[in-house]
Amino acid sequence: MRKIRVVIPLYNEVASLPTLIYRIKGVQKILKDDFDFGYIIINDGSTDKTLEKLQSFLENSKFVIILNHNANKGFGAALKTGIRKALEVDSDIIVTIDGDTNYDHFLIPQLVSELTDDIDIVTASPWHPEGGRKQFPKHRLLFSLVLSWLYRFVIGKKYQNLYCYSAGFRCYKKEVLDKVNFTGNDFLATAEIIIRSILKGFKVKEYPVHVAPRWYGISKMQYYKQTVVHLKFIYWLYYHIEEIETNEA
Repeated sequence: MRKIRVVIPLYNEVASLPTLIYRIKGVQKILKDDFDFGYIIINDGSTDKTLEKLQSFLENSKFVIILNHNANKGFGAALKTGIRKALEVDSDIIVTIDGDTNYDHFLIPQLVSELTDDIDIVTASPWHPEGGRKQFPKHRLLFSLVLSWLYRFVIGKKYQNLYCYSAGFRCYKKEVLDKVNFTGNDFLATAEIIIRSILKGFKVKEYPVHVAPRWYGISKMQYYKQTVVHLKFIYWLYYHIEEIETNEA
């Protein structure tokens, strides 16, 4: 039986937890008979009651591991902690997804089913022609679309191009995350992982999704800061593409 672990970073998401818990338990019921299925949830130094509520709701759930950062280290750092743990417990498939309400957790079984012998990563793609972006805030839409265009421009036609590089909802074969390292400790991490994977020759399938509005709380992304971080990475990438391809720089 293949082992699947879903990695969910959380920072100050106490208001989203009732919906998140409902989804976690619902997806587990769907997949538990076909897979060794479970979750790795990382509390990234939340200053609200996220950790306490997580523990009260899920501490006795055998299919959930709760990890804690004593201080906020960033989305990418929390992702690293979760992925490292998923690899330590010998997961065959690793799913990453945000803890807010933008992506539908009940699509996890579908993304897993799309992970075939010739596909290494399945990524949610709201910018896919069959996807949906109407519920996406306009400033985030512009931010993501421009970044996607820049990434396509930099990697060129030699490598696989995608509609969207920044989605946090993905399904990976363990071989990908065994071989692809990423340095970003912030929201750059999602784009960096997929770019490095493509340059290493892993095959990606985009699965069209419709983005839902955030029902609770606020986004933790600082757009000016993230724009600068992405532009610096794109500039660095332009001069290191072949190095990543051969040596995983």
